[in-house]
Amino acid sequence: MSVMNDLINQYKLLHAKKKGYGSTGENQFALFSSIVQDLNPSSILDHGCGKSRLASMLADICGAKSFRYDPAIPGIDSLPAEKIDLVLSTDVAEHVPEMFVSAFFASIRAISSNALFAISLRPSGNVLPDGRPCHLTVKPKEWWISKLKAHYSVVTEVLHDTNAKKVIYRTF
Repeated sequence: MSVMNDLINQYKLLHAKKKGYGSTGENQFALFSSIVQDLNPSSILDHGCGKSRLASMLADICGAKSFRYDPAIPGIDSLPAEKIDLVLSTDVAEHVPEMFVSAFFASIRAISSNALFAISLRPSGNVLPDGRPCHLTVKPKEWWISKLKAHYSVVTEVLHDTNAKKVIYRTF
């Protein structure tokens, strides 16, 4: 089994075991709503959404079509075929093994040039069923910026919350 398929299976087990796991993306609504209103996208995809309803919440304020994608959640485990105006990725990148981070950003860039990334800079309090930490790639914000700039011509820091050890970037 491939490394990524194994990881996705671990997340399927975690989502089944922890009912509230995967809903924290909604915590970004207040911050993202003004950014989304300024961009006024016609479509929004929450990439790695878990159980979050963030895409539909944001789509409601600007009349956009919303999509949810998470490879570990049956029913939303396929990407839309169309290009998307805005991709959200909240608390996902740090879950990707370091050797796949570039491919992760490239796959999102192929869907849209407009993206919002909320990335945790600290270890997770959660562990996968096999005992691995959920945050597989914990790096400083400068590391993440360099990885994003390999795929996006614009990378702007929207927020750096030193207390929560989280950074938010936009690519437009």
